Amino acid sequence: MNFGEKLTKLRKDKGLSQEELAQELNVSRQAVSKWESNSSYPETDKIIQICKIFNISMDEVIGLKESKEKNTKNHFETFNKFTNEFISGIKMFYKMTFKQKLKCLFEMFFYFCIITILFIIVYFALESIIYNVLSILPYRIFSSVNNILEGLSVLIYFVITSYLLIKLYKIRYLDYYEESENKVEYKCDNEPIVLNKKEEKIIIRDSKNDFNPFSWFKMICKILLKMFLFFLTLPVAIIFVILIACIIFIIYYINNGVILLYVVLGLLGFLLLSYLFLEIFIKLIFDMDLKPKKLLIITIISLILIGLNSGLFVGELSKFKITYNKTYSEKVKEEIIPYEENMIIEYLFHNNTSIVYEDRDDILVEFYVNNSKFIDVSTYKYRDNYYNRKLFTIYDYEINNKINNLSLNDIINLFLNNIKNKNIVLYDDYAKIVIHISEDNYNTIINNAKIYNTYE
Repeated sequence: MNFGEKLTKLRKDKGLSQEELAQELNVSRQAVSKWESNSSYPETDKIIQICKIFNISMDEVIGLKESKEKNTKNHFETFNKFTNEFISGIKMFYKMTFKQKLKCLFEMFFYFCIITILFIIVYFALESIIYNVLSILPYRIFSSVNNILEGLSVLIYFVITSYLLIKLYKIRYLDYYEESENKVEYKCDNEPIVLNKKEEKIIIRDSKNDFNPFSWFKMICKILLKMFLFFLTLPVAIIFVILIACIIFIIYYINNGVILLYVVLGLLGFLLLSYLFLEIFIKLIFDMDLKPKKLLIITIISLILIGLNSGLFVGELSKFKITYNKTYSEKVKEEIIPYEENMIIEYLFHNNTSIVYEDRDDILVEFYVNNSKFIDVSTYKYRDNYYNRKLFTIYDYEINNKINNLSLNDIINLFLNNIKNKNIVLYDDYAKIVIHISEDNYNTIINNAKIYNTYE
């Protein structure tokens, strides 16, 4: 908390207006206003008077030492203060003139646009990073987490936008909403009676007396910086939670291989780094003191863990054997295609297609893959007509990767088997095709393909 914010808090906690404080200090109200907006600072003798008025030490008023009141403030007082400020804000807006209301609404809309634009920029900048991080998860888990994050981002946008608009309204207007006392004297039986009648006074920040462009620009930059840090805090917090979940998950299966121990220790290093960034961002957002020594120690420990265990992980990984499975021994589909004069079989020309000539009128097609648990095949046909010359029936196929459809238990077991056996098995995403067809029909299909390509 800077000097201006501290002085404003002390004054309002004691129930003094800027004019009343100025009278006690024997200065103008504009001088107090400039102190509270950090446009200028009081002289030493005035600081001493401020300390006497509010019964605090000089270290507390200039920010070298936090007051005990701040340390003992509980959540109920914070909530009560927020409620009072909210009510005061509504009351102030109601008492504004039409011109002041119009100006206030225009400013809030301007801030809303800036916040929204900044949020969109940060959202799209971070979306690709988070998407790539989450894409390593199984499809169903990835889809669920992605939907949750999208909903959470919308919620966070509304919460942050509301908070910042309220904060800006407070800084821009509510902090200058004061109650001034007008003394009205009445005479009754030759004895004066003094009645105090309170009326609200609204002082706009950019009035001719206390407007400071540099101070205003500095305040805007400070708010925008805090907004940016807040948006950065969200993905770091998500990564922090994901790292904790991954560490706990791997510890549960750590007895399956020493390489998992290196992974856990390496992730602990990244966890410390994410905690480091979280602490820095949060303390900068809320103007809390950073402890360089503590941050330096965390940085060194995290880098040692990451570097040491990365080397150990690579060394252990070098002992693993990588096997490419290209056997294509499992038949996953077989279909009989009726022969047509104007037909084309697209996969007839693939390198992984074998032709078996048989004396038959129809066409038998067999599809083989190296692991039916992960790969499947689906076939389709469509009709295509070029320049109204000829209508072709075209047959083709596509490979379906079933890994995303596997249960989480199957994926874990596959992962653990590779770890235990120190053997990583890679499966080609292809299919071997065997076509049983007569030689005449084969030649006809070849000619049809030539005609079709000529039309194209």
